[in-house]
Amino acid sequence: MVGRTVPHPTDFGGIAFESGSVLSVSPYLLQHDPRRWDRPKQFLPERWGEPDRCGPYLPFSAGPFTCAGAAVAHTMITAAVAAIAGNALLTVTGGDTRPVVTDAAASRRFTLYRAAAPTKAQTIERR
Repeated sequence: MVGRTVPHPTDFGGIAFESGSVLSVSPYLLQHDPRRWDRPKQFLPERWGEPDRCGPYLPFSAGPFTCAGAAVAHTMITAAVAAIAGNALLTVTGGDTRPVVTDAAASRRFTLYRAAAPTKAQTIERR
């Protein structure tokens, strides 16, 4: 959940909020809303790669409230996946894409398998 204190009385979506109220948004629900997305349950990061597709996506909040560690987190995740994958084939089983939501969103248990990627010769033989 991303929560912000309402700075002054305002109306949002036809609902009046008083100054000091806390307005919360669930990025998970925004990103899985079938009224906003085709195939909301599928992992399709390319849907945000087009300039005209600026849908409800708040992984690190937005605007003046952007998480200061967002750039660091992106760099660390990229480095971690590159180190794990190397030149390998990764597959996942047992995963449930719905996160466990407590004071943060965490993934549910899954099993990651790592196998050597087929060589060019092996790829040709399979055709």
